[in-house]
Amino acid sequence: PKPIKVSVDRIVDRRITGIVFEDDLDFVGVSYYDSMHICQGDIIAFTASYISTSTYVWSIGSSNTSYNIEYNFRDIPAGRHTVITTITDNTTGCQIQSKPFILIVEALPDAIMLKNTGVSLCAGQTQQLYVDNPEPDLRYFWNTGKESNSINVSLAGRYFVRAVNQNGCEIASNSIYISPIADANRINLGCTMTCFPDTICVPNIPNTSTYTWLLDGTVMSNSLSRDLIVKQAGEYQLITENTAGCRDTSDVFHIDAEARTQSISGIVYLDINENGL
Repeated sequence: PKPIKVSVDRIVDRRITGIVFEDDLDFVGVSYYDSMHICQGDIIAFTASYISTSTYVWSIGSSNTSYNIEYNFRDIPAGRHTVITTITDNTTGCQIQSKPFILIVEALPDAIMLKNTGVSLCAGQTQQLYVDNPEPDLRYFWNTGKESNSINVSLAGRYFVRAVNQNGCEIASNSIYISPIADANRINLGCTMTCFPDTICVPNIPNTSTYTWLLDGTVMSNSLSRDLIVKQAGEYQLITENTAGCRDTSDVFHIDAEARTQSISGIVYLDINENGL
């Protein structure tokens, strides 16, 4: 018989590897074989054996790729998915199909809304922050470290909560910002004596957008100046306000006239003969 030319294809590992990345920026991940559980929104990738002359058609994600890796960024719906790639050797035309890889995507909790009870969101005032319509089967973890569906806060900062379901999938709430107050007592004048008129320079107070001066409890005519223009003795106070409308009022400080030795010059006339002239 005539000889027959037979080509033998290379042995290819038909397994798919699934990778879950830790975050968006650093592509360091955990590898899984045969199957894996993820949450909606996780960043994942699938890899198959690399053959330089081949193309790959995946059953999930984009329909075709010329490389052996298929990225899926947060776009896979919840449910059970079977991932398969068909590898075509463009030199021989031979095709092989990978072993099925089972991907189970767990649903995220529904969106959560964070609310507060206070009228103004200013530091120093106790505010209750709470989850609107909390669900009993979810756990709520605050960025302060507390687990609850509500917390009381009084310190400046940004607060939010994460809701975690039974599958460990989580979603973050909106955030609420507690504004720092501008400390009006940074002026710390105490009791001061000066000669009138005088200008007392006040340093810039952080988080302050407006300055208002009071004299004996009444707003002064030049009250919007940061520096205090003093024309008379009295009890003075400073009100500071930031862009969020949070106010602080300083303690009362006293400004008095400075005592000095005074002299008067002039001509003195004496009525020696007492005639009134």
